[in-house]
Amino acid sequence: MLLIMGLVLYLFLLAVALGTAFWKGGRTERKVAAAWLVAAIASQAAALTGHSWYHPEWAVLATDVVLFIALVAIVHGSERYWPLWAASFQLAGVLTHLTFILQPSIVREAYAGLQQFWGIPILLTIIVGTVRHRQIYQGAA
Repeated sequence: MLLIMGLVLYLFLLAVALGTAFWKGGRTERKVAAAWLVAAIASQAAALTGHSWYHPEWAVLATDVVLFIALVAIVHGSERYWPLWAASFQLAGVLTHLTFILQPSIVREAYAGLQQFWGIPILLTIIVGTVRHRQIYQGAA
């Protein structure tokens, strides 16, 4: 039940974060939203190829690593600080995979829950970054 509630929250935040970033965000917000959208689609496609919480999700791990690298690249090309937070949360998600690989006796529900969890702070970061961008942009006009 908790995983379903987490999924509903994730999907809601996904729609709000990507919608606001593409609609009201600047270049950085749109880059992060586009990277997140591509990664979300790739993760879902990867999960369909052999999804099991009993084993590490190698394809999802690869997608998460690529997203982390993309976020770090965005951080280096941005004047904003919030993408660093998104990259940090993404690193925590990658480390969740590595923890399960190194310690496979971890309860599968914990692995599944943590995989869902780390997306939520990233989406909240995108929302806050977009709102702050709008506030700064409107304040300068």
